[in-house]
Amino acid sequence: MRLLQVLLQKGAGELRTWTSAYLLHTIHDQYNLKPSEYTINQLRYDLRKLRVHGLIERIPHTYFYRLTTNGLKAALLLVQLRRLIYGPLAYGFIRHRPQKNFAPDSKFERAYYKVEESVDKLVELMAA
Repeated sequence: MRLLQVLLQKGAGELRTWTSAYLLHTIHDQYNLKPSEYTINQLRYDLRKLRVHGLIERIPHTYFYRLTTNGLKAALLLVQLRRLIYGPLAYGFIRHRPQKNFAPDSKFERAYYKVEESVDKLVELMAA
């Protein structure tokens, strides 16, 4: 996901090209990772998987990569799902939940708690 976010951030159109060294440096900087936490071999593996699935392409006769049209759409979808749905849901599972009579004071919080209750019911049904 970090790699996809970095790929989406830089440039536009045909300017969206990167070398693996540049990507590795950018990921280390943006996510405060040590070189031992995300290595060039891990990046190459991730790039290879993205290329096999048709999400990125290597520009012929260069060491540059770019997102394909389908890759751009998939990256946008996955990053947005992570930011808007998975992140808040994961946060809901690990934080302290308020008492049942808690009344959220914003429209977003009320909607979030409705989603959270629905997910709880779904999990209960799946366990049955």
